[in-house]
Amino acid sequence: LGRIQGRGLDFRFLAGSTEYYVENGDLERAIAMLAGTGASVMKARVEGAGHFFLATHEAETRAWLLEQAALH
Repeated sequence: LGRIQGRGLDFRFLAGSTEYYVENGDLERAIAMLAGTGASVMKARVEGAGHFFLATHEAETRAWLLEQAALH
């Protein structure tokens, strides 16, 4: 990722707060690396949700996805 020129790129991340890569900090490190390239990075966590957050937290997930779609 060190060679990525992120200027002009938009990344959106949505993850369940109990997913392994969220809990151990991998997601935050990846986001920081992307942000360091000049890319626009947005993230959200579905609190109390794991991998199947769309099934277990449908309303919160759909609301965030609709919000992101409206931005474009």
